[in-house]
Amino acid sequence: MKWYWVITSSNTVLNPLVTDCDNFAGREDDFVLGKPWQEPQKSLRLEVMKPENDGLPDDALQNHLDLPILSNLLQQAMTAETVRGAEMVPIELARPDGTKINGYAILNVLHRRDALNRSKSDFDLFPEDYVVPRRRGMVRAVRRPVLNESSLLDTDFLRLNEYPFQLFVSERVRNIFEKGRFTGWSFREIEVA
Repeated sequence: MKWYWVITSSNTVLNPLVTDCDNFAGREDDFVLGKPWQEPQKSLRLEVMKPENDGLPDDALQNHLDLPILSNLLQQAMTAETVRGAEMVPIELARPDGTKINGYAILNVLHRRDALNRSKSDFDLFPEDYVVPRRRGMVRAVRRPVLNESSLLDTDFLRLNEYPFQLFVSERVRNIFEKGRFTGWSFREIEVA
């Protein structure tokens, strides 16, 4: 099966809505851990405060936290195809005038693995004299990822342990997105070894 690197804030509507405010209080980092969301009782809210950021929301919502946030229609399409490896965490979404936009949820990827093929990928490491000692020798940028096939067998979504900020999806997810003509993401095929 082919795999793709998700390019966010691309393939957008003409005048997209882009959030610029939230009540996450730093909890947005919890959504790159590869673990189920532990605080379902707490309401998460994204807002558009600046009128110039108000517009038509994409199916993969543009947001200042760079989280994968999906419309209800896109969620339904993924559920109908039984995609694996993620949970939907509902959020509140509001326009500058306080009007709510219903149905959006964070796609919380549940698989974070050592999947980067280090011998074939093009990436940079933090130098050994880097100012933050715990980051020394860790991956600081990935230009051309190559994924290990053995890490991809039971999921349709993946974040790398080595560099969790990028989102990778299976061909199944890309096909759902393109078949439904959803907006907000595009995809770049990557090598699997």
